[in-house]
Amino acid sequence: MARIISLFFVLIILSFGLFFGLLNANEVEINYYLDVTTLPLSVIIVGSLIVGAVLGAIASVGIVFRQKRQLGRLRRKLGRIDEGTPAIQKPI
Repeated sequence: MARIISLFFVLIILSFGLFFGLLNANEVEINYYLDVTTLPLSVIIVGSLIVGAVLGAIASVGIVFRQKRQLGRLRRKLGRIDEGTPAIQKPI
């Protein structure tokens, strides 16, 4: 049942993408400093979204690695603390 629902959502997203591409098929000029390129508007918008997602992922890599390093330090510290404390037994 979950596969059918997920397939349904994928089909809806793909159909929105198809209609988006059809509605934004107008050619647009992109003026670089050295060159001019003509592309459909939908390609430019999707490309901009992909570039933004990649730049956002690259920007967050440093934060993720810093948090993983801090988590490792805290786990090692917790392990040292657990080794020094006696085990607490539950009453029967």
